[in-house]
Amino acid sequence: MFPAKEDLRTGFIDFVKGQKSIEKITGSLPPLPKKARKPQKGKEDLPGDLYPQYNRGTKAKQLDAVRPKLVEALNKATHGRWAVGNGWPGSSTVEQLNSLGVKMRVKRNNLLVTPNNFCHKLDRLKRGELQRLLVAVEEGWFELIGPDVDLVEVLDASDTYQHLDQGSSQRSKSTKSGTKQRRPSTSSTATGGADGKPNKKPCCAKTKAAVSKQK
Repeated sequence: MFPAKEDLRTGFIDFVKGQKSIEKITGSLPPLPKKARKPQKGKEDLPGDLYPQYNRGTKAKQLDAVRPKLVEALNKATHGRWAVGNGWPGSSTVEQLNSLGVKMRVKRNNLLVTPNNFCHKLDRLKRGELQRLLVAVEEGWFELIGPDVDLVEVLDASDTYQHLDQGSSQRSKSTKSGTKQRRPSTSSTATGGADGKPNKKPCCAKTKAAVSKQK
């Protein structure tokens, strides 16, 4: 492996002497040799001839271009319930959309962008990923569908009217039951017979008795 005449101990001593000489001259130890960095794995930037109008150059500019559009779309889908100042939900996008009653749809596209690509913190994405999101938004592939506020208001109004109708019907029933007229009684009373007419006093018999006594 090594030449027969080469002494490893002598070579190591020479190396240490060289390090000390460098430290003595420069005042610090020599820097360690740098390792070549491996390229980061991830989505590469789009080719220059593919949607060049959405290429903003740097990651910061790409982020500034796509973030306001996503936040505005969410604000519009929720009819203002999601404030613009809240930004994009990021890693909790799925939970936030469910709580707001919003659905996300992404049409099939040649860049293979899916709804999952939007469920991340935007500042953690790479420039190529941000460019893909911007293309999806600008090309109309991305869509947020929120609840229909007009339909909810109509349903609430009908429920209110139904409640009022039920209350008025109950009040009318109670009024009718309280103002019922009493039917005339068919039983005989002290001043009337069974036919309801007043009884006549037997005055004729008393008059005849008085006349007979006078005679």
